[in-house]
Amino acid sequence: MAVYKREGEKYWRVRFQWKGESVNRRTYATTRHAAHQIEAGLRAMISRGESLAPAVTFPLSEEMCRKP
Repeated sequence: MAVYKREGEKYWRVRFQWKGESVNRRTYATTRHAAHQIEAGLRAMISRGESLAPAVTFPLSEEMCRKP
């Protein structure tokens, strides 16, 4: 378990290994305690098989859908 803060950064980061995969994330937490809680949540998500990638959707406009 590694909760750390880079020099000059405002937010805490977490870094750990899960089944050979590296997880390194900025937590957007300003306290060490909150960063530890976020790390625990990330580990729980991974253990349940959930993806850590954010769900990103892009609305398609009519212009984008038109064929040239």
